[in-house]
Amino acid sequence: MSQIERHAEIGSGRLPEMNWKTIVEQIHIERYRFALTHIRGSVLDIACGIGYGSHILGQEGRMVVGVDVSAEAVAQANATFRTEHVSFEKTDGGALPFVNDRFDSIVSFETIEHVDDPKAFLVELRRVLRPGGTLVISTPNKRFHSFGKPSPWNPFHTVEYNPEDFYALLTSIIPVVTFSGGQEFLDCDIRNTLRYNFSEFRYYNFDAHPVVGKFADWLKRWKRKTIGQAKTFGLPPEPALLKHRTEVVPLVQGKEPYTMVLVCKNETTKGV
Repeated sequence: MSQIERHAEIGSGRLPEMNWKTIVEQIHIERYRFALTHIRGSVLDIACGIGYGSHILGQEGRMVVGVDVSAEAVAQANATFRTEHVSFEKTDGGALPFVNDRFDSIVSFETIEHVDDPKAFLVELRRVLRPGGTLVISTPNKRFHSFGKPSPWNPFHTVEYNPEDFYALLTSIIPVVTFSGGQEFLDCDIRNTLRYNFSEFRYYNFDAHPVVGKFADWLKRWKRKTIGQAKTFGLPPEPALLKHRTEVVPLVQGKEPYTMVLVCKNETTKGV
């Protein structure tokens, strides 16, 4: 079973509780707000989940199409966020049902690490992106998410990239990068890896077990609703810390982004 099929079965990797109170949700929202400063015209939102990001992108009457592999997510998106200008479709981002040069802008947040063929995925995005169009894309930094491991720690990730490798991949398909930055710039060390990841990734080791997996799933849900809400995932009281964790900023010298965000311009003749 491919990763796309796995995500279609489990719903969506981006189904937040939608109470708008957790820092995880705020991080996702700030990426969409950042995208607003770079997009124009018709917009494709890849892996839109339940559609809250597409709704943000659809401000000022902008035409937005959100796509996701999860029928559950698309149904909820259509029920909650569909408007005259914002629509949703169930489809695989690696085989888009759109003609060439269909969109002026594409937003792809936390998606490429889940696909089976990342380069083919980017080629498909470029196919439906008009010449001169803009791609805003993000992905986790491998140096934090899989510290010292050759393969992703997260079982739902097929691949993860260091910043230089991700930049090289993007520029091999869409050569012009106009912004390179991200969120949460940190010292890349085991301390920050454990601080931000370990408590969550420990559960992944048990997910496949028929009995322990059920307990691990319950524990994750309980943690997010109780401990997570009150502590690590809750909004921090200091505005400066909230801004530090959520704002998308250019590269910071001597530190690395926990989540990489790049903006690419499709300014070359197609023919990859």
